Amino acid sequence: PERNPEYSKIITPFHAERLESMIKEEHGGEVIFGGKCDPNQRYVCPTLIENPKISSKLMREEIFGPIFPIFEYKNIED
Repeated sequence: PERNPEYSKIITPFHAERLESMIKEEHGGEVIFGGKCDPNQRYVCPTLIENPKISSKLMREEIFGPIFPIFEYKNIED
């Protein structure tokens, strides 16, 4: 998808770098899919991150990109 002209890109290299830093930071979770980024091409692969720390940058800031935190819970009220 990174070379496909039909695949949407991040608006600027700056914003792609911001998303890359969210993926690579110490968020305490596990990247279970994706994680590949090329800020020069404005490409960020859809990325799944399992159980990141609530206190991490990933969870404190708005993402505005294809990064999806996944959390486990025992009941729907959680």
